[in-house]
Amino acid sequence: MGIESSFVGMIDVIGRRAFFFDEDELGAKVSSREVPEEFRDEVEIRRAELVEKVAEFDEVILEKYIDGTEPSEEELIQATRRVTLAFQAVPVLCGSSLRNKGVQPLLDKIVELLPSPLDVPPVKGVDPKTGREETRETDPSEPTAALAFKIIALPTGDLTFLRVYSGSVKPGARLFNPRLTKFERISQVYRMAADQRKAMAECRSGDICAVTGLKLTSTGDTLCNEARKILLEKMAFPETLVSVAIEPETNAERERLEVSLGTISREDPTFKYGYDNETGQLLISGMGELHLEIITHRLIGEYKVRLRSGEPRVSYRETVTEAAQNEGVFESIVGGKPMYGKVLLMVEPNPGVLAPTFDFRFSDPRLTEDLRKAITEGALGAAASGVLASYPSIYLKVHLVGAEFRETETTPAAFAAAASAAYKNTFEAAHPALLEPLMSFEVSTPEDYLGAVINDFGRRRATISHVGSRGTNTQVVKGTVPLSEMFGYATAVRSLSQGRAVYTLEPSTYQRVPEEVAKKILLV
Repeated sequence: MGIESSFVGMIDVIGRRAFFFDEDELGAKVSSREVPEEFRDEVEIRRAELVEKVAEFDEVILEKYIDGTEPSEEELIQATRRVTLAFQAVPVLCGSSLRNKGVQPLLDKIVELLPSPLDVPPVKGVDPKTGREETRETDPSEPTAALAFKIIALPTGDLTFLRVYSGSVKPGARLFNPRLTKFERISQVYRMAADQRKAMAECRSGDICAVTGLKLTSTGDTLCNEARKILLEKMAFPETLVSVAIEPETNAERERLEVSLGTISREDPTFKYGYDNETGQLLISGMGELHLEIITHRLIGEYKVRLRSGEPRVSYRETVTEAAQNEGVFESIVGGKPMYGKVLLMVEPNPGVLAPTFDFRFSDPRLTEDLRKAITEGALGAAASGVLASYPSIYLKVHLVGAEFRETETTPAAFAAAASAAYKNTFEAAHPALLEPLMSFEVSTPEDYLGAVINDFGRRRATISHVGSRGTNTQVVKGTVPLSEMFGYATAVRSLSQGRAVYTLEPSTYQRVPEEVAKKILLV
């Protein structure tokens, strides 16, 4: 009801109820009333549309639709729930987070329409020792299986959020972490409401809680029963895409800065930090410009670290464009003992596989497990630090095609060094190329600003794949764009649309950097 500054509330077309929110109470008080006269005709039209849509997927409503019988509110809610649980359609609600309008109806519909833990299939995992598939029912009598999905670092110790899939978690419980093959003991169990904690005697299957006492567990780890171990599916975190160089204003603050960065990295698996091998600068890396801005503001405001930061820079990648092979030799005297290794490698493109892979085309009885491991680590270690400009290598496959041995002089360390040199020599011979991260974007803008938005993307080397309408006056633009061209876009799009356009960005893939752009990057 209303739009923008005149927005006063919304209408539930299933129950034919209008919701109004108390402006003085910031939306905390909501009242349900009859639909105002001026909206009644539209509500009936919208309700008929909803019934027709649900009837496409639900037989109960379809029968009533064919008979011309209007379904009751309860029947329509139950049918909408069945359709939602079957992934056939998605219910949509409206509201305004800025004005705190629509929160209560949203929570009510979550309870009415979305699945409870009992509605979803048993969780699947694997036995960490045998790799055999394991399942757990949502049942407190089942062996415990819980997933650590979030960590908040506090001065008194980490607060770890758990989703308990089976069994239960109690204070004092001793649970096994399959990733670490270690046991952790839980001190306290809490039910959380924002930043408020309430102690719990037990957190049962299907529930979410926060626990203290875990010292080694990280985000995405499984905690399970010792007798019936299970490793749940790991959480996948994308690679960091943007880096910023930071430094403390004084050396006295360096230690505090590093401690603060360690704390933040425990909380946020998509954030990384480390020193650049070439420049010695401290780099923080994350998912985008805004992500690193927030990290920087937290360091200054929350952790009280005075620091300076540089301009954001893209995390490029390197690859090869054709197959090539070359050798690497390591021959030296270390501690008075001669060491020798000679390795012949081949690299070739491997599109679609992000991480470099390694295999052995060469076999020899003298190639022991230690030597094989040393060669693999030497080559993949060189791939991680790059050749063109120290960026990691992706989309390639490395093969060992030959090796030369000398009795008493061939050691794992010598072969690791030879493999590293062989990788660099081979990479340079395989016509290397620089890759840049490509982002999928979606911009929603009022129609009046569509032309300006499209023209702006033309200057950013973007490829537009879709332009279409959404609603009465909103146009949606979709496509891909190099991440390097999107720095400062939040400010630019506000300027182009008078603050009315919104956009989303998410990582898509990597593409080869144009020759003229690559030359500028490699010269920096």
